[in-house]
Amino acid sequence: SFSDLHGPLAQEAEYYYGSRETLLDTACEFLSPDLRPVPPQPNCPQSMKIYEDHRQMAAEYLRVKTEMSEMRKYKEELMEKIKQNEELENLSTPTQEDNIQLTQLNSEKEALLAFREKLSEQLTLIEAAQSKKSGSAHSTGGSTDGWWS
Repeated sequence: SFSDLHGPLAQEAEYYYGSRETLLDTACEFLSPDLRPVPPQPNCPQSMKIYEDHRQMAAEYLRVKTEMSEMRKYKEELMEKIKQNEELENLSTPTQEDNIQLTQLNSEKEALLAFREKLSEQLTLIEAAQSKKSGSAHSTGGSTDGWWS
């Protein structure tokens, strides 16, 4: 994550100073041969200083190059997350076609509810008529077999 990439480098100082197996030596090995520091003249302090400065710049170059690589990878991960979020957002946002279909379905629902209400009214009327018929059949002594109650 971002904080992992930018956390404090507690051991950074250990890499710059020490004997041979340091980041400075490793960094110099990663440079192309024409960019590697030329060994210093041991009896010339200025040559020793230039050599050490060159090694430190090589280590810094390697560190920056590594950090850039990590940042590119982190950027790719973020871009993938953004892409996934956009896809989810596109799925959840209703289109004009969806809105038209919703309106049609709501209209159909209202028509079906009205039809159901009319059928209920007709059923009530039929039941009322049958119970009147059934009631008049009882008063005349007729049979009510086959009729519902």
